[in-house]
Amino acid sequence: MAVSLNLLPQDLAIGTGLTKVIKVIKAVNVVAIAIFIIFLIGAGMFYAISSFQLSSLTTANNNLVSQIKSEQTTEQKLVLLKDRIAKIKLAYTSDSLTKPIALVSPLLSQLPAAASVTELNLDTNKITASILFKSATDISNFFQVIYSSKTFSGVTLTSFGFNPTTGYLVSMSLAGK
Repeated sequence: MAVSLNLLPQDLAIGTGLTKVIKVIKAVNVVAIAIFIIFLIGAGMFYAISSFQLSSLTTANNNLVSQIKSEQTTEQKLVLLKDRIAKIKLAYTSDSLTKPIALVSPLLSQLPAAASVTELNLDTNKITASILFKSATDISNFFQVIYSSKTFSGVTLTSFGFNPTTGYLVSMSLAGK
């Protein structure tokens, strides 16, 4: 048999009104703790979702920035190409440049495959060119072509340079007949 034993004196016993208040406070505390735990879980989920969205937006932003940079480079090249094409059309349609173009075109077609023209200025009286040759033999052959063409009244060598990695840079001025 269960016997209820209270060893505390009766004057220290809790009253019935206070017992009801304690029960209500305990219930409010349980509800408050539950709400607080739900709030912490919600805040944690919000932080995790926001962090994931931020990282995905940052990745998308970086992709767009790199795409814009590549588009800018492409656009710059396109603008420069259009400008060059316009200048070439202007040069071909200009009456004053038809004679120098006719003089230099056969020479440029005779250039060795390894040679490259770095600069070419056409004027009605003279043609100045800077050509990069890979070997001295290429230079000799090119000057033989100029000499055998008999289309120029004078050839002036304005500069001659050598770089072991790139080759010979020859700058000349050609006067037409």
